[in-house]
Amino acid sequence: MLIASLLFVSSQQLLSTEMAVPPVPAARVVAEFGSNDFRHHGRLEDISYSPDGTILAAVSVDGGLNLWSSETGGLLGSIPQPMEAPLFHVDFLDPQTLLYGTGENRIGALTYMDGGGLVAASLDGLGLGDLQDSGGGISVSPGGDFLCQWILAKGEGVQLTALPKDRSRGKRTIIDAEGFRIYHVAWSPGGELLALLTINPLKSLGRGGTEDQDLSRVLVFDTTTGEEVTRLISKDTLLTALDFATVAYGGKGTPASGLLVTGGDGGLGAWDLTSGRMLSTFGADIGRVASLDVRNRGDGSSDVVVSTETGFTQGWRVFAEAAPAKISELPEFGCLGRVSIHPRTDRLQFAGVESTTISQWVQESDAKDWIEAPYIPRHEGIVSALAAAPGRLASAGYDGYVLLWDYELEQDGSVTVRPKARLLANPNPQSLVTDVDLSTDGMTMVSSGRDGVQRQWNVSDGDENFGTQVANWTPDHVASFTSTCISPDGSIFTAVSADQVLWVRDAKTGELLRKFEGLSGLDFASGFSGDGRYFAVGSSGVRIYNTKTWEQERSIEDLGAPDLDLSPNGKLIASATAANSLLVRDVATGGLIAAWTNFRGRPSAVSWVNNTVLVASGPNEAAFRILSVQGAKGTLGQPGQKAQSPHGGDVQALGVLPTGHVLSATSDGFLHIWDLEL
Repeated sequence: MLIASLLFVSSQQLLSTEMAVPPVPAARVVAEFGSNDFRHHGRLEDISYSPDGTILAAVSVDGGLNLWSSETGGLLGSIPQPMEAPLFHVDFLDPQTLLYGTGENRIGALTYMDGGGLVAASLDGLGLGDLQDSGGGISVSPGGDFLCQWILAKGEGVQLTALPKDRSRGKRTIIDAEGFRIYHVAWSPGGELLALLTINPLKSLGRGGTEDQDLSRVLVFDTTTGEEVTRLISKDTLLTALDFATVAYGGKGTPASGLLVTGGDGGLGAWDLTSGRMLSTFGADIGRVASLDVRNRGDGSSDVVVSTETGFTQGWRVFAEAAPAKISELPEFGCLGRVSIHPRTDRLQFAGVESTTISQWVQESDAKDWIEAPYIPRHEGIVSALAAAPGRLASAGYDGYVLLWDYELEQDGSVTVRPKARLLANPNPQSLVTDVDLSTDGMTMVSSGRDGVQRQWNVSDGDENFGTQVANWTPDHVASFTSTCISPDGSIFTAVSADQVLWVRDAKTGELLRKFEGLSGLDFASGFSGDGRYFAVGSSGVRIYNTKTWEQERSIEDLGAPDLDLSPNGKLIASATAANSLLVRDVATGGLIAAWTNFRGRPSAVSWVNNTVLVASGPNEAAFRILSVQGAKGTLGQPGQKAQSPHGGDVQALGVLPTGHVLSATSDGFLHIWDLEL
């Protein structure tokens, strides 16, 4: 109520007062980083390596299809305009021809040109003209001899199509799913067998079915004859993924032998193809399996890479006559979608997707560690915080990492940014890094996370311990940290925990100097003034402390503060509010200096550029605002200008370089440095 009355008075003063308002500066991007390699605009649905492994094709729900270099992560080609329908499947027919499936149960073909680019290919010319409207799910066998296509329009089932090398019309075989819903398909390594994973449509949703009915079935067919070879039954466990491991099959009339690996609600299982029995279960602690892929090693064993809906990625080795063994785990790599193993056999290499981005990982022969190759410096999700020091930047993300960047101002006014390090600042795959700060000299960094740990890092160039944790602290009662800061003189670290406590520590010794309890709110923002005289912390209210005595100078209880910032000279405090407003107050008196009330949602970030100009961002604007408090005393703030995001993403975090350049991070994963023409 107090906020509303203050804003009403301010608006009346604005109407009755004439003032000269200085022009608000324009902005231009002088650096873009965070990488667009291996990144789509829409959520990724499927990926596929070319037969020689040099190209990775990917399709997304927004109708986009891109071809990426598996060596560099660079874009090789894309369709000029996204399809009108979502794309759910993609596969290579041969090294230069792709097939794709759409959400409208249609398929199409594209040819990759040697000079780059994709052009439409004729299905008639491929001997597939009659398949255009019969189903959108497609999969091509190893070697390109067969095509499996979902035929939802004619009832649940698939059409198995032979693909003669002369592109003539091959044999078609309809395979019925017996009233079950097709969930996934897989080919044996030689393409002689096709496995259909089907699920009971009612029992899987808990809407019907009896105890004696199957929940999941795996039907295995001879691809030449279309005849069933064997079936695997799961009555109680929902299966969600499958692939062949070791396989031996002599053709029609002979039994298939070897192993098939499935994933589902209960982790992973290895099945005997001859008897149809499950031989072993493994990985029960990883949750529901989202995707898996298997590579036969040629020595009686197979490598399995699996991703789960809980964000784990694991590598396993399965054997014909021994229990499976876990060979690796990537708990920090949040692969929640499709995984695909590279065809090369001298090392284990796979690509995985999370939302709109692809990551590719390599494990050399007999090694245990995974290496991201190519390494693409970016966050796999939202950037939660930014920090800047002379020549160095830091960005913290929901992916659990802090990325360090070095920057240099060029004579032409541009800024060159180079990736410096990628530090795992929160190893919990379900957690995130909430805040990060750099010391004024750029040699010390602190980070905080939802795991309830504040971490101090050595980021001093040339030090052999660069990038290592110097110390970490956990509250008395484990609670997530929402904010952390370093004082301008580097002598103090602060952190605010979700249990409403402010922690003040000596930066050299880590000794706890002060502990302030009883703060108000949950998600806290905090910061020092540029001169170091004041420290402010806020959530549903703001407290301002004198840093010499750590006595409270002022309490402003009528402000919500999802973010706040003190001006460099410590005279003003800008605070975002839950009322979709940005307020600037006088630190000494608490009086309102300026208010901006027309944000489309709660402002998410605010930073002072100097003592009179500040930048702020809010949701659904795809921009940040450049605002000035000059001439706005006691009034609603002047509209200012908007700096539009180059790729249309909302600005989620802001920072200011010592040079006065603005640093921004957007929802589409990019980071930008802006020059404000002050």
